[in-house]
Amino acid sequence: MSGNMVTPAVLDCGHAPTPLGSATSGIGTPGFAKKAGTGDTMCYSCADEHERAVMRTSRCVVAYLSGDGSTITTWTGGTLATVDPADRRQHGQRQYTPSGGSWTRHVWHATDPHGGRWYGVNDGPGMAVRLRRVRA
Repeated sequence: MSGNMVTPAVLDCGHAPTPLGSATSGIGTPGFAKKAGTGDTMCYSCADEHERAVMRTSRCVVAYLSGDGSTITTWTGGTLATVDPADRRQHGQRQYTPSGGSWTRHVWHATDPHGGRWYGVNDGPGMAVRLRRVRA
């Protein structure tokens, strides 16, 4: 949020902006989210619900892997999916680039609240992850 931006008292979702340090905000900052395309404003709880609803029809989503590797979350910390127990304590696999660089590759499998199965690859816990729906 820029310094000249005015925070509305009531958002388009009908709630007040999420307060600083609230239990529903994992990021520790007050504010609100905006829907892409429409610009509608919503509190972090409603934004998390919106992201879970989007997952019902999406084939690919970008989210975050929690620091302990147990859940896939929104940027505010709302749970989107649960990581399979077998993937939670993986050490990753060293990968090499054509130019000689290297990185550690982690593969994740998760289940969303609707029973949808997802997989993704990233650098490890606490990092962003692009998830793709697993075909049945």
